[in-house]
Amino acid sequence: MNIFTVNKLNYLDINNLSLEFKRGEFSFIVGSNNSGKTSLFNIFSGKIIINNAIYLNGVCLNNRNDYFNNIGCVSRVNENSFFYKKVLDEMLYPLIKRGYTKGKGIAIIKDYLSLFNLEYLIDKNINDLNIYEKQKLLIVIALLNKPKVLLMDNPLDILEYNDACTILDILKKLCKDYLTIIYFTNNLNYVNYMDRIYLFNNKYQYIGEYHYNDIFDNDKVFYDNNIEIPFIIDLSIKLKMYNLIDKNYYDIKALVDDIWD
Repeated sequence: MNIFTVNKLNYLDINNLSLEFKRGEFSFIVGSNNSGKTSLFNIFSGKIIINNAIYLNGVCLNNRNDYFNNIGCVSRVNENSFFYKKVLDEMLYPLIKRGYTKGKGIAIIKDYLSLFNLEYLIDKNINDLNIYEKQKLLIVIALLNKPKVLLMDNPLDILEYNDACTILDILKKLCKDYLTIIYFTNNLNYVNYMDRIYLFNNKYQYIGEYHYNDIFDNDKVFYDNNIEIPFIIDLSIKLKMYNLIDKNYYDIKALVDDIWD
């Protein structure tokens, strides 16, 4: 079932764009700088509202409350990411706004912090957190409203790779439960988490839809659009060209073990 739909969107240099994102999938919008990703993120999140363009479950989202009640957003952490001094106050704000009591809100907050092994943050001041903790906290806050769609504007690249993958594993499980995720990025570092890839060039033009397995056979289209391909995929492509391997690899250890054997 299609849950999040973009219908004939026109904005600046984006012309007549239509996309469909399916329930429970982890989709990636991939493009180099100046490909329109930021504009799309702002439109998808409701920061820029264009009437009769964005639909959720067939219902048009035409006001900020529609977006707030259904869409969660995570951007890169910056000096304007937080409004309160204390972590608890920052996390309570969206829940109180939705009508939860303080007690119920705190219970929800503890559950989500526990899910990400961040329980120790609840009594801290935000200024006492390091940048990695702040970035993880933004992800948890975006999930508190239990949104139907989570938009992520490349927030994980500042984390260590293993930390990012731990978070992606959690988010992937939430996709199976209720969540649809759209991740905006200029690289394919987390290719193994992708259900679909929507590729854009640097002229705001939509190139096409791919699955991560397609990268092995369509690597040129990604290179031509200045998209970084993970080393293991690039290596697999080259080794297959020389008939040194006969299948695709996503894990460097598995590749080395098979060649060594």
